[in-house]
Amino acid sequence: MSWIKRNRISITNRFIPFENVFSNQVLRDHFYSFLKRSFNDDGFSFLLAKEKYDAEANVEKKLEMLHDMLDTYIKEGCQREVNVDAKSRRDAEGAINECILKKTPPPDSLLEEISEIIFRELRNDSFARYQRSEGFLDLIDSQGLDFINSISHKEGDSQTASILFSSQDFNQKTINDSDIKLIFRLCEDSADWVAMRRSKKGEVERDLFSYVSKSVFRASDGTQIKLAKLTGIVPYSAEQTLHALVRKDLRKLWDSNEVRNNAFAYNSEGDYSVTVQDYAMTLIPVLMKKRQAIKMSTVLYDTNRKCFLYACKTTEAFQFEQDPKAVQMHFYFGVAIYNISESRCRYVYTLYYQYGKPGSHDSEFTFRLSMKQKSKAMHEGIIKACDIQKKNDFKRPENSNSALETLDDFKKKYLSTTGSQKTWDIEDL
Repeated sequence: MSWIKRNRISITNRFIPFENVFSNQVLRDHFYSFLKRSFNDDGFSFLLAKEKYDAEANVEKKLEMLHDMLDTYIKEGCQREVNVDAKSRRDAEGAINECILKKTPPPDSLLEEISEIIFRELRNDSFARYQRSEGFLDLIDSQGLDFINSISHKEGDSQTASILFSSQDFNQKTINDSDIKLIFRLCEDSADWVAMRRSKKGEVERDLFSYVSKSVFRASDGTQIKLAKLTGIVPYSAEQTLHALVRKDLRKLWDSNEVRNNAFAYNSEGDYSVTVQDYAMTLIPVLMKKRQAIKMSTVLYDTNRKCFLYACKTTEAFQFEQDPKAVQMHFYFGVAIYNISESRCRYVYTLYYQYGKPGSHDSEFTFRLSMKQKSKAMHEGIIKACDIQKKNDFKRPENSNSALETLDDFKKKYLSTTGSQKTWDIEDL
């Protein structure tokens, strides 16, 4: 057995930017073969076709290539239809047809929106799975350390290494932009994420995956912080999935750890309106004590990422009665929901969790165990909640006492007060 195989874990924990797939021919061909084996290569094939289209200077040839890409990848029901939302598909199809009809030079931004959606989905889902596969490990074993060094960053470049919050961050009455940026940063791929389960060689893609942070962080009071990320694909739209997440009567289907979640206040003082709740949970009832906190939650939409974000954060800014049998906790968690199509979406659940407090009876082992259990329970619960809503044509029940009643209510109450176009740049966090 080679040196690389004996040290695979340390090598695969390096951060490999998805962009490097396009600049390294060996990596590109191997990743493309991986996608073909799982019958999931349409999006990547489109990006390769767009790469050739961008390099073409002749207008007549560009229009011919556009026509081929429209018929092959973009039209609904076409041979290799890519997974994008209906609006983006319609907009692209209309703009392409107009260019072809008028025989005018296509604008540089013509395919950018669809390309960004596909690129993001491949980077966050398929490429993350690829890096955990036995086939990828076989590739680096055959290519050697020079190859892995040429496509990756050192572990010290981890995106999550700089993420750490102090007690002051949990003494606010609202959720702010820094909180949103933190959650979106955790949604990104990084060298610090370690898969709890490695994909087997030749395995068809799964619908859910779970990760924990390799690093252990310490808060200003000395308590330890761990990060977790759970991802999954469900057969419902992003809007339908969002409704399932925020309905109180369906919440315990996907948050099986919840013991109590009682809303008692609503605060609209900041940029984002928040619902304030008395929250209690138990990760592993037999091994770990009950946790208690005051939790704030809000719902937002990122117009660049084209995703909903259900964001939650604990606070000490509100008075509440402490349960003597519970340990007070602090956490951030968020669920980003990306539309793949009108009947399919991908969620990314991230958790920034403070553990190891005196009397809590938890450890890194119990944290990993609880997240592994939560991954499956959450995935099955979201689908079950959506199935229940489907029976009622996704109509909301009266007096459901949830954070979000309808999509119209969401637009009125939870969109940023700064306007309808809003995105969060995690680079300046």
